[in-house]
Amino acid sequence: IEGNKINGVATDGHRLAFSSAITNAADLEVRNILPRKAVLELSKLLSTNEGTVELLIGASYIDVRSENLSFSSKLIDGKYPDYSKVFPTGEPLPLNISKEILQSALSRASVLSNEKYRGVRFQLSEDKLKLTANNPEQESAEEEVDVLYKGSELEVGFNIGYLLDVLNSIDSETVCFEFYGEDSSCIIKEQNSEDDVYVIMPMRL
Repeated sequence: IEGNKINGVATDGHRLAFSSAITNAADLEVRNILPRKAVLELSKLLSTNEGTVELLIGASYIDVRSENLSFSSKLIDGKYPDYSKVFPTGEPLPLNISKEILQSALSRASVLSNEKYRGVRFQLSEDKLKLTANNPEQESAEEEVDVLYKGSELEVGFNIGYLLDVLNSIDSETVCFEFYGEDSSCIIKEQNSEDDVYVIMPMRL
């Protein structure tokens, strides 16, 4: 919790999700680590029409209360990694694409991707994105889609599963990518929103 914002961050070392929301907290500065199981349970229990939710944070526990819910969990003792260092720096190369078109293309490419590494290659040129996936049996899938991209030509690999996970979490019809080079992480977010940001590390293909 920072000032009047509550920020949620989760990472597994290969990808990171950041989400932010406004609270009525008065200039608090609190950092805690919630167990993964507690987060998953809360995501099921808290419906979108829950209304106001009250958080009570102690030294080693958190209570979440609403009109229909009272939930308690222990907090994990420790210091969360400095996630700000995970965000790539430099001048971004932005790309906008239809979420539905990209989801469909990735789903088709995943059929012939390597079952172990699940890699897909992004090849970017002006207003074009070429997706390529292959496997040890010398089978390959290739697809070209129209995008809004004016940056330099770029080739970078990602895990298909990670990309599809992000797309399933995004509500907007258009998805915005920010590329920072072939060896740098990529940022994915909804159009015109900084509240939900996803970072995915590249993979060598």
